[in-house]
Amino acid sequence: EIKESGKVSRHELMNKIPSAEENTSEFLFPDDRQSITQPADASSAYFNRVEALINLIELCKEIGYAEDEEELWGVVIFGLLGQIGSREAAIFLKEHDQMLLKADRGYIIDANFHLPRRSSIERVLTRDPSLHYAKDLIEKITGEEKTWLKSLNAEIIIPIMRHEIIFGFIILGKPIGANDYHIDDLLYLKLFGEILGSFYDSIKRILYVSEQKKIWELKEKRHGYFI
Repeated sequence: EIKESGKVSRHELMNKIPSAEENTSEFLFPDDRQSITQPADASSAYFNRVEALINLIELCKEIGYAEDEEELWGVVIFGLLGQIGSREAAIFLKEHDQMLLKADRGYIIDANFHLPRRSSIERVLTRDPSLHYAKDLIEKITGEEKTWLKSLNAEIIIPIMRHEIIFGFIILGKPIGANDYHIDDLLYLKLFGEILGSFYDSIKRILYVSEQKKIWELKEKRHGYFI
């Protein structure tokens, strides 16, 4: 069943979301619904869009400042949830040709959980690298992945991509106190995924440094046993 947002269905809204390159509107987050006539409402919408833009700029800065994996994912996941108004999110990133769980908040997912190589979720996102409502994506996947994703009761799947190449994805829960995400939220989420994709090489370096640090600390600890 398609929910309505004003006079436009949520599926139509999803298709209307432009990429960062295509967005040439006067505002970062355009809204094609009926015009808001009350000045207070218009002012509130404008400042919400400015706040979202500042959040994305701060995300770029904080990723650049992050020195280890824990700090990196803390910046990403809390920045996302704080801005978008949700309690649940899980981030999967592709490593060694598998989608591995890197961070989660609000969901109960085993830390060692990983999706199979060339998972059906990844295949769907590769064919269509755009935002997907979880209920729609569930209809396109099969097997254990379908059962698992359905059990999370998620709302949206956000691809982490660069030039339509998928590096991972974010599973996002339902919005707090609302039935659906606003069109501004959907564009924000799309840009969020694209920014993470753009920083993929930097993120990989941070993950590598963190892994090497853990290996070094383990060697030091073992060495101490024999002194």
